Amino acid sequence: ELDGRKAAAVLALKALPQGVEDVLGEDWVNICNSSIQEQMAENTDVAYFSEDQGGFTTVDENTSFYLDEDGSVVVVFPKYSIAPGAYGEQTFRIDA
Repeated sequence: ELDGRKAAAVLALKALPQGVEDVLGEDWVNICNSSIQEQMAENTDVAYFSEDQGGFTTVDENTSFYLDEDGSVVVVFPKYSIAPGAYGEQTFRIDA
């Protein structure tokens, strides 16, 4: 689970004051999707849901995120949303 500082900073992707496009560029959806799919494929410790099971398909303006200490976007998926609850909340750092 998120600590207090991160929990207070979790926003919807479109809620960045300068806009998510200013951080990741106008292709932010594809940048996020590609990075998340790659990270999911590399992480064999988590049994992610398939698309047919309601797992990850794409980010959108309602997807939660925060900016880490380096200013990188970290996409946050709540517990149970893309993997069984035992795996907890899933986060993906997006390096632009």
